[in-house]
Amino acid sequence: MELMVKDIGVLAAGADLSSKQFYFVQISAEDTCNLAGAADESTIGILQNEPESGQAASIRTMGISMLVLGDTVSVDDQLTPDADGKGVPATTGEKYLCRALQAGSAGESISVLMEINRVA
Repeated sequence: MELMVKDIGVLAAGADLSSKQFYFVQISAEDTCNLAGAADESTIGILQNEPESGQAASIRTMGISMLVLGDTVSVDDQLTPDADGKGVPATTGEKYLCRALQAGSAGESISVLMEINRVA
């Protein structure tokens, strides 16, 4: 069975995101996106490309993606963004956006399964 992957590209980067590939992003204004903040409810997915301000952002909303971590993560942890848009374990009652398929430490990138807007 093949896992479906869904990327959207209808939003422009609202800032220079050229060094933010595999970070969580949110809708920031009409037709734009920017890095997501801590457990931000407007987070829509994980940035797949490296757009500069005004360029099209490719955002993964379904399937498997890489994600840069902001803290230590174990396999099967439910992940949400930290204040810098990096993945950290969600706390009880927090919305989470994906599940860790690998363990990792802050600054590393791991594979995750997207599960947008679930509650830990």
